[in-house]
Amino acid sequence: MPYFARQEMAAGGIYSTIADLLRYLQWHIDESNRVVKLTHQPTWGDIHYYAMGLNWQINDKVPMPRRIFQSEGTGGFSSYLTANPDQKKRIVLLINISDIDAGQRGVGVARAVNNQHCLLSLPHYIPVNSITN
Repeated sequence: MPYFARQEMAAGGIYSTIADLLRYLQWHIDESNRVVKLTHQPTWGDIHYYAMGLNWQINDKVPMPRRIFQSEGTGGFSSYLTANPDQKKRIVLLINISDIDAGQRGVGVARAVNNQHCLLSLPHYIPVNSITN
C-alpha cells in the first residue's frame, strides 16, 4: 500500500473488500429505494453521451444498457465499479497498478462479461457465481 499524506486520505484512505464493493453495488441496483434512485438521476450532462449524478457517472448509449459507474485511482492502484440497474448486473474491477485507463478497461470487461459478475485480476479474471451477503 503506498503512503498517503494526511490531506490525501479522502482519496485513498478508504479500506474495503471486493465483497463490500459488490454489496454496495447490489444496493445500488435496487432502484425501488428512492434514495438510490435519486443518486442515479443526471444532475449535469446528457445521459445519452455522458452525465453526472450524485457520486455516479451515468450513460445510456446504444447498444450498451444504461449504467452507473465510477473509476478512481491512487499511486499504485486503480478501480472501476459499474452497475446496470435495469438488468441487475454489477462489476468490480481492481487493478494493482496506477492505470489511467482503468475506466476503459472496465468498459471492456463489462462488455465481455455482460452475463455474469466477475472479478478481474490482471492478467486473469475469476468469475464469481455467488457472493455471501
